[in-house]
Amino acid sequence: MNTFLNPWYSTIWLYDSDFEQRKFPLVYLANGMPSYTINQYIYHLLESEISHNKLESSVRALCHLYAFTCAYYGQRILTSEEASYLVANFIDAKKFGTDEFCIRNSPRFSWLKNLGLNWKPLSLSKNGISTIKGYIRAITNFDKWQANIYNIQPLNPTEKYFISAWRQYKKFETRKEWDPLIHLELARKRRKQTEEKYSSQVENKLNSNHKRLTIKNKLRIRKAFPLGRFIDLVETASNPRDKMLILLQGGGSLRRSEPLHIFHSDIEGQNEFGEARIRIDDPEIGMVEWRDHNGKLVSGTRIQYFQQYWAMNNQNFPDSHPLKFLGPRTLMDRKDSGLNAGFKGMTFAESSCSDWLLNERSDGRTYDVNHLWWLDPVLGSYWYELFEEYEENYLRYNYYTGERNPTGFPFHPWLFIAIDREHYGAPLSIPAMKKIWARLKKRLGIEETLGWHSLRHMFGYYCANVLKIPPEITQFFLHHSSVSSTNAYYHINHNRVRYELTTKQLMAAGIEYMPEHLILKDTPIPNWPSAWQQNPQYKLYKKILMSHS
Repeated sequence: MNTFLNPWYSTIWLYDSDFEQRKFPLVYLANGMPSYTINQYIYHLLESEISHNKLESSVRALCHLYAFTCAYYGQRILTSEEASYLVANFIDAKKFGTDEFCIRNSPRFSWLKNLGLNWKPLSLSKNGISTIKGYIRAITNFDKWQANIYNIQPLNPTEKYFISAWRQYKKFETRKEWDPLIHLELARKRRKQTEEKYSSQVENKLNSNHKRLTIKNKLRIRKAFPLGRFIDLVETASNPRDKMLILLQGGGSLRRSEPLHIFHSDIEGQNEFGEARIRIDDPEIGMVEWRDHNGKLVSGTRIQYFQQYWAMNNQNFPDSHPLKFLGPRTLMDRKDSGLNAGFKGMTFAESSCSDWLLNERSDGRTYDVNHLWWLDPVLGSYWYELFEEYEENYLRYNYYTGERNPTGFPFHPWLFIAIDREHYGAPLSIPAMKKIWARLKKRLGIEETLGWHSLRHMFGYYCANVLKIPPEITQFFLHHSSVSSTNAYYHINHNRVRYELTTKQLMAAGIEYMPEHLILKDTPIPNWPSAWQQNPQYKLYKKILMSHS
C-alpha cells in the first residue's frame, strides 16, 4: 500500500519476519530508489520496539522534512545560512500552510506560496500545536541517531542534497551549541540579522536558561536495562509467569518473541547447578520428541510435530476455533488470534553438536540438542522454582477456581499462556507481552524508552563487565552468527576500561601488582535475594562449592 504519494517520495508498508511480522514502512524517493538514510533509521526504530503510531508519525515527519527540502531548496548544496534555518522554515511551512492554503500575507512569507506542497496550516487545527511538537520530537530523535552515525554515506544520489543540508544545519548548530528546540523560538524574529549576531543571541539564551538542552549536556540513549534495577523488575512482577519471562530475557538472553516458541516439553529438568535445562531450537525445523497416539516415542521437526500430533489431537475442534489448525508460530498469521511470533534465528556452539556422533548421548537422541545459557546459577535455579509454581497453579490447576484443568489442557504445546480470566489458557501473544512490559515499567516508574530488548542488552553488559567474558565467547550466549553482531550488545563501562588500561600500564612498567589506591570499584555481582536461592539442587551445588573453597 502506497501512502504520502507525491513527487518526492512514496511509502510502502510491508511485513518483516525479523520483527515478529510487524508492519513497517519502506521509503522510496522520486528516482525510484530507496532512501537508505531514512530506511536505516526505520530499522533503528524497529529495534527499539517503537509502537506503530509513533513509527508512522516519525517516518511522516522525516519524509515531510525531506519533501520540504526538495521543494524549497531544490537539489543543490545549501549555504551555511540556509542550512541554519532548515528546521525553522519547515516548521513555518507546517504552522502557516503552503501554496493556496497559506494564511500569512506578509511579504516575508511569500516563499510559502510557491512550494507545491499544498500543506494546510496546523495553526488552525484543533491539535495543531501538539502535531508541531510531534514533528519537532521526531526530528530531534533523528538528530540524536544521526549524531551516532554522522559519517554515513548516502547511497541514493537523490537524497544526498537532503543529507548535505542536514549536515550543514548540524555543523552550524554544533558550532554554537545550538539545540533545534531553542533556535526555532528565535528564528522568526531574527531572520534579517547576521549569522554571527543571531548565533550570539541563541548562545546567550542557552547559557542563561537552557543549559540542560545544549549539545554538551545531551544524554546518550540507554540500550541496556540498568543492572541495578533488574532485581526490582523481577520482584515487581505479580505472577510467576511474568518473572519467568523477565529471567529468560535478562538472565538467558532471549529476544522478546523467543519465549513464545518454547514448548512445555522443552523444559528438561535441572542441571547439576540447579539451573533449568530449557531446550531452544528453530520453531520450524528444530527437532522434538513426542508420543504418538499409540504411545510410541517418535521424533521429527516441529512442523512435523504439528502435522502428525496436534492436527489429530485437536481434530474435533470446530474450524473456527483458534487452536484447530496449529503450526509453528512463525507461520501463523496475525488473524490467528495473535498466534504469530517472529524468529530471527539462532547460532549454537559447535562443541555441543558432536556428542551423538561419538555415541556419548545417554538419551538416545541422534541429533543436536541445545539448551539456554544462564548468566548465573541463581537465576537459572530460581527460574526452575518459578516454573514448578507456574506449572502447578496455572497449568495443572485453574488459578481462579482451584479445580484441576481438563486432560490435554491447554490444548497446544506452548509453555506460556494467557492467565487473565477471559483468555485463560490461550497461547501468550506479542500484544500481551507489550502490555506486560508497560505494566512493569509503570510500577517501577521507568520513563525511558526501554523495551523487552533492553534485557538482552543487559545480558551483554553483564558478560562484558561482571563476568569479563570476551566478545567471541559472548557471541554464543547471544546465539549470534557473527561477533560483529555481538559488539552491539557488548557494553563496556568506564570502570572496566580504566582497570584494563591501568593494568596494562603497570605491566609495561614492570609492576606486577596493583597498588591499593589504584584499585577501582569493579562492577560487582548483584546481591541476589535469598528467596532466589532456595532451590535444593542449587543449595547442594553451593554447599559442595563452599567445601572446596
